[in-house]
Amino acid sequence: MTGLPANWTLSASAFNLTPEMLRAERTAPDLALTLVERGLASAIEVELGQLWRGYPAATPDEARSLRDRLDAVGGRVSIVGLSIDEWDGHRRRDDDERLAFLEPQLRTSAALGAHGVRLPLGQAGELLERTLPLLEELDLVLYEEAQGH
Repeated sequence: MTGLPANWTLSASAFNLTPEMLRAERTAPDLALTLVERGLASAIEVELGQLWRGYPAATPDEARSLRDRLDAVGGRVSIVGLSIDEWDGHRRRDDDERLAFLEPQLRTSAALGAHGVRLPLGQAGELLERTLPLLEELDLVLYEEAQGH
C-alpha cells in the first residue's frame, strides 16, 4: 500500500469475492476480512446483501463483530453498498415501505463504522429528503453510483 498520496485511501471491494462466497466454504464476513488480512487494502467496501442472511438488517452484534475483527487487523469498512427492494412480489412498495427497507441498512452501516453508503443512481428518488436527517444522525455520506454505458 505504498506510493499513494497520504490523503488517499486504498479500498478493496468484497463484491469481488462473490465466487468464493457462493462456494460457501467460509462465511462472507470471514472472506471480507481476508482482504485486509492479506494486505490488499486497509479499507473494504461491503455489500450488506452478501454479508448476512438477515438482510436488509444485520443484528447490531453481527455488525459490531465484523467491525471489531477488522479493527484488530488494522482495517475498516469504507463504503457499504445498499439497495431498496422496489417490489414486494405483487406491487411496487410505497415510499414508507421503501424507507423502512432502507433504514436498517443505514443503521447497520453506521454500526460497521462506514463513512459512506451507496445506492444505484436515482434509486433513492423522493426518499432523499426524508433520508437526510437519518444520514446526518448516523454521520453517513450517501453516494449514488452510476454503472453501465
